[in-house]
Amino acid sequence: MRCLAVTMLLLSLHLPVVAEELPWHDDYMTAYRQAEAEKKLLFLACDSDEVRFAPDQQTAERLRDLVLVRLSLDECEKLLCHSGLRKFHCAEGVGVIDLMHEGPSHGKLVNTIPARYLTMQGVRTMVDLAEGGAEPPPLSWHTDYLEARAEAKDRGKMLLVAVDAADHEYTPRPASVPVLQGYVLLREHRDKEYLSRGKRRRLIDFADFRELRGKPGLVIYDFAHREEPGYEQVVSVMPYKYLGPDPGHRVFSEEEREHELLILEPGTLSRRTLTWAIRISQGNGRNRRLRSADGRPHPGLMAGALRNSLLQCRRGCGHFAGGLSGAEIASPGPGKDIVDGALNMVRIWKTSAPHYGVMVRFHRRFGYDMAPSSGNHWYGTGRF
Repeated sequence: MRCLAVTMLLLSLHLPVVAEELPWHDDYMTAYRQAEAEKKLLFLACDSDEVRFAPDQQTAERLRDLVLVRLSLDECEKLLCHSGLRKFHCAEGVGVIDLMHEGPSHGKLVNTIPARYLTMQGVRTMVDLAEGGAEPPPLSWHTDYLEARAEAKDRGKMLLVAVDAADHEYTPRPASVPVLQGYVLLREHRDKEYLSRGKRRRLIDFADFRELRGKPGLVIYDFAHREEPGYEQVVSVMPYKYLGPDPGHRVFSEEEREHELLILEPGTLSRRTLTWAIRISQGNGRNRRLRSADGRPHPGLMAGALRNSLLQCRRGCGHFAGGLSGAEIASPGPGKDIVDGALNMVRIWKTSAPHYGVMVRFHRRFGYDMAPSSGNHWYGTGRF
């Protein structure tokens, strides 16, 4: 009765009902063993001094049947370096490890949501999917470009634009839905027109959509990170063919390619595209990963990578050299568009032993960037 009275008092004062404290572990292996013994999902929250996961009442109730572990980013940095937790990319966020089901997913991190894209609905959806429950809830899509831009800017969120065609409509894979619930979403047809400078123009002909080269695909704007160089700009362009079953490059699954795109860290279009290409490309050998971009982007290393890429453009040649922190890879890659250029660059780097040796090693901090030259060539650099 006393708890009910307190709750009613809070509601009468229009204050949020704070979730009761959950039974959080602070030791990863203890929590892992308990989840394994009880055949439950293991929910991992990675916090920092600035960012702390705080579930609301509804989400707390949804988590109560899971084994929970809360770790400090500083304390668990070595743990997050492990390849099995690579999708955290050494940053704040939440994830689910499946110790509930037997089969290929057992003991694996099956989904993550970075803190910057985290919503309570997204957390609940992620848990539902990991348990193998119902289909994820439908996403809410805008149908007007100007309205979607205005909302994303007002709310300080990323804006994802799905540019569809008669023969291709974007259907998010279930694992992407928890992250997409942290975006503002817009679905448009490739031929839809808007008034621009007194003339009717197709949206796909706008300068921001140039890298789609007239093809259907995804375009992502950043209205969330004011301090980043990509703020209020297009930071990802992804023709649908690179997310489909046969993108023409040796890459990991469709689901992984899409999810890695959606969880990319803030940055410019060129930085994010090359980082994505590294993370989703297979190494030389079955299931071999290129781990050089599994860590956290470093602003200084990113800036150095861009400077060197621009230098290569001016000189018209690529090279391999020792970088600011002991390793650097650099060379050109031809491309039909920015994504093709990035993937081709990774493919070329894999054929060079010095480049490849740097790419397969894990680096806690990294910097990747690329710049265009004439003749559909891109010059890229990685620094670590």
